[in-house]
Amino acid sequence: MSPARARLPISPGGRRRFAPPIPGGSATSTCITCYWTPGKGAGGAGEFPKGGAILTAEGLQTRHYEEAHRINAELQYLGPTLMKLTSTGVYRVSTETNAATLAGSPLRKLARAPGDPVGEFIIGAFRHSDGRRAVLIVNHNYSYTGWPTVEFDADPGEVLEVSKTTGKAAPAIDDSPELKGFQVSFGPGDGRLFLLPPAK
Repeated sequence: MSPARARLPISPGGRRRFAPPIPGGSATSTCITCYWTPGKGAGGAGEFPKGGAILTAEGLQTRHYEEAHRINAELQYLGPTLMKLTSTGVYRVSTETNAATLAGSPLRKLARAPGDPVGEFIIGAFRHSDGRRAVLIVNHNYSYTGWPTVEFDADPGEVLEVSKTTGKAAPAIDDSPELKGFQVSFGPGDGRLFLLPPAK
């Protein structure tokens, strides 16, 4: 992609720009950034007078640099697992009505706790090379957190989460154990990858 066609690497929806291609099974399409800002920088009207890349035309790190660094690190840890997955479906759902849409996926439904706003999510369903299933849940809202009750089609005790900081799979943890059901919290635009046993 030429610098002239590049988009802002990070915005308030920075994670959203990187994560949605993955639910569709395309981990190779996550690099959509311009590493440096083309143009004349502070010296005059360049091609992008607002800038917006990871580095300025003068080579200085912008506010986007650390965010891109964090996202790249997360993808590096998730990468070995993602490379073993084959997409079986992509679903865009809300916490209002989604059970019919999710039929055939590793999720039965997403719901919201009373008083919570409606949440929108992109769900990527996968088959792992070892026969297990995987599901990537992405908070489609890049301005607000999401905290849905997630109903997997497997017992929560059989569900593993792949860590974005180690790449290792460990038992998934209920983020709100005092509430009914299994709660999973998401930052704005955040995504979390879960592994489930083969379908029964």
